[in-house]
Amino acid sequence: MNKQHRFILGLFIIVAVALPQLVSASDKRIKTLERQLKEIWETNQINNQRLAESLSQFDQVRAEIANLRGEIEKIRHESSKDLSERGSQLQKMDHRLSRMDERLADLNTQIKDMSELRGSKKTQSKKTAAARLLYEEAFSELTQKNYKGASRLFSDYIRKYPRGELADNAQYWKGECFFALGDYEKAILEFQNVIEKYPKGNKAAAAMLKQGYSFVQLKAYADAEAFFQLVISKYPKSPEAIQAREKLSEVKEMIKQSS
Repeated sequence: MNKQHRFILGLFIIVAVALPQLVSASDKRIKTLERQLKEIWETNQINNQRLAESLSQFDQVRAEIANLRGEIEKIRHESSKDLSERGSQLQKMDHRLSRMDERLADLNTQIKDMSELRGSKKTQSKKTAAARLLYEEAFSELTQKNYKGASRLFSDYIRKYPRGELADNAQYWKGECFFALGDYEKAILEFQNVIEKYPKGNKAAAAMLKQGYSFVQLKAYADAEAFFQLVISKYPKSPEAIQAREKLSEVKEMIKQSS
């Protein structure tokens, strides 16, 4: 067996063993998020259309996970394909799973956001009600994937209500809009505004995590590693720290491969 085949065999064994575990972990995260979503649904105090859209996204991710499981098992038991072809297929699946994990992280943040909106539907001043209306309009555009429109509306909210109760959320989702548009450098700057302007807000950890994700997209793996480490050290017990640990191992492997 030559060096190339030994390398491919090693890669195949590592990925074939690790991928099912990663798929299972993502499946568990979906179940946790679905439970949270159900609790919000049962209160019947927030926009049902938005919840329906989130449920639809869950269905898509669940179907993708089921598809991945089937493909993994098929490849692991297929003898007709050579090692290089199977290794290549498993690498592609690993990339798909990584993208799916990012979608789950976004869904998790959206659910938290909806929970906050649900918890503050009490008596409001006219100014507070107007601010909330603008925020919900922006968030609605976001869930409909009109990222440019959503970004403008979140900017309007921040300009009009810089000390509003949802200002940190608006700043965070503005960063998410640029991330979704593929403008990762701009996203990093917008997420930094969350950290600097609202360091004690509930979106600081998520903003730092998404800075790490943005650096991964830019292939700046050393910077991504630094931000994931920072999330873990500053917010060790947060859900974002769990996600940062998962991505950290991937990034370290990428750094090894690129060195």
